[in-house]
Amino acid sequence: MKRTWLLVCGLSALYLAGGIGRDFWYPDEPDMAAITANMLESGDLLRLRLYEREFADYPPLYFWLTSAAGWLVAQASGLCGATGGTPVPPPVPPPVPPEWVLRLPTTLSAIGLLALTGAWARRRLGGRVALWSVATLGTAYFFVWQATNMHIDMPFAFLIGAAVFAYDLARSPTGRRPVPLARWAGWCGAAALMGLASLVKGPAGIVLPAGVLGADHLLRREWKGVARVAALAAGGAALFAAWAVAYAKASGASNLAYFIFTQNISRFLTGHSHLRPPHYYLVNIWYSWAPWAFLLPLGLALAWREAVARASGPGVRTGGTPVPPGNRPLGLALLWFAALFAFFTISRSKRQVYILPLYPAAGVLIGYAVTRLADGWEAERRLAWRALTWATVGVVLAAGLAGLAAVPFAASRLRDYRCVVAPGLLGAALLLAAGGWAVAKLRAQRPTAALGALAAGTSLLYLVALVWAFPLLDDPLSAKADGQWLDAETRQEAGEVAASVARGRDFEEASALSFYGRVRIVPLATAAEARAYLRRQPNGLVLSHGTDGPLLRELAEFEPVVVRRMQVGDDIVLALRLRPRVAAPPGGPTP
Repeated sequence: MKRTWLLVCGLSALYLAGGIGRDFWYPDEPDMAAITANMLESGDLLRLRLYEREFADYPPLYFWLTSAAGWLVAQASGLCGATGGTPVPPPVPPPVPPEWVLRLPTTLSAIGLLALTGAWARRRLGGRVALWSVATLGTAYFFVWQATNMHIDMPFAFLIGAAVFAYDLARSPTGRRPVPLARWAGWCGAAALMGLASLVKGPAGIVLPAGVLGADHLLRREWKGVARVAALAAGGAALFAAWAVAYAKASGASNLAYFIFTQNISRFLTGHSHLRPPHYYLVNIWYSWAPWAFLLPLGLALAWREAVARASGPGVRTGGTPVPPGNRPLGLALLWFAALFAFFTISRSKRQVYILPLYPAAGVLIGYAVTRLADGWEAERRLAWRALTWATVGVVLAAGLAGLAAVPFAASRLRDYRCVVAPGLLGAALLLAAGGWAVAKLRAQRPTAALGALAAGTSLLYLVALVWAFPLLDDPLSAKADGQWLDAETRQEAGEVAASVARGRDFEEASALSFYGRVRIVPLATAAEARAYLRRQPNGLVLSHGTDGPLLRELAEFEPVVVRRMQVGDDIVLALRLRPRVAAPPGGPTP
């Protein structure tokens, strides 16, 4: 028990430290930050804004949290004045909240999800499974990366996981006499959590946990349980409906319809963005769960065997805790993983971050597999178990060796990334040391000690990457310096804004530049809009991906002059001044 919570505390410190030292990186983080900055500036809590237009892709709960974090820090720093409890709008845009503040809702969600996974696993499967569930989930590569990013999907995963855990604990009391009040509190809490999840990302926040819990009751033929889950889902949907009515009144029914149908139903069925093949997750889950991915099939197989056995046989011990017939937490974890994996695989729109809600179930399954490895290493002598364990250790060893060989070579070819040679070599050495120690422990027939060495080595690698290497990458990956230049350039004239020659619907780098520049970037979609802008601001800045785009060619009377070349992620953006061309005198040479 103490080891589990000490591990949670140590990983929490790692995540918090990882969110402090670096800027926001394009593409996702600047979008989230720009929406938050617009909410803080406008005070509008219902309508989100991005790229100088209304952003109807998400509900507002996540941005309420990030705005609250930024506002609280501003209040504590004395940056926002107030009279009679009402904020006084400053004459210039409010100061940009620090990056670590805006990342807090995401980081705290990851910490909360880790702690809830450990608490549920300890209650339902025993302390050893809880320890390894926390260790594997908390050191899985993609979980660590998302825990230190400003992104909407980690809070979404936290609320879904909390809803499933709350419901399962409420229906599975440990005492002889269950307390009705506690049971009802757990069920109502699950309904509220589903409703809050829907306010983060939409109806999937209700569909996913209710689908898992309803299917679990259905497989057990517990019809009252199915009806109860349906009633709780309806309660969560009432919370979503209340927001939908308020949003439709504030923004119009068309924006609400766009969110529900285009951003949810159409995206699921047609994949109008992030279109990926059906095997996308089958391929990408292997690297996102590094270094534990090889143990996931073992956890799935063992959970299936145990779930089937408990459906018809007497209780067995799991991680030192007796589990009676009908009480099948492994079956729930297996169903949770399989149902969500199938749901997101069927969806035409796919991103690796979408499947974060199934990570707690995967962590529990892998944690259970590790405890069975320890219990059956000698007694059962399963060759497959040993092969998977050796493969896991071998991957870490290979990664360490590859890092030592590849980091200097890659740095010599990539000029912007030479700064990470030293931390890269140290990280590779840590992996190599962890892999070597694990090999020694495996040869001594101590599989848990070997896997513990891998967990310690990868944690140290993450510490080096998050605290040392990533801040060094701000120069090539962050738009902070260019945004600050843009701020200084546009402050020369009162009310000056920058314009962009839109690429498609949006100028995608605008959020990164406007967030750090604290300047409006208005899109120019037609030559008439560009001419009107230049009449208002004859010396106005125009942002473009080049000097010969179709819109600039229509403005033949202007000559584009490059003022600054800016790099935003992998994209190059040019800051231009459009100067009127001087007409040639009659009979004279063309200028």
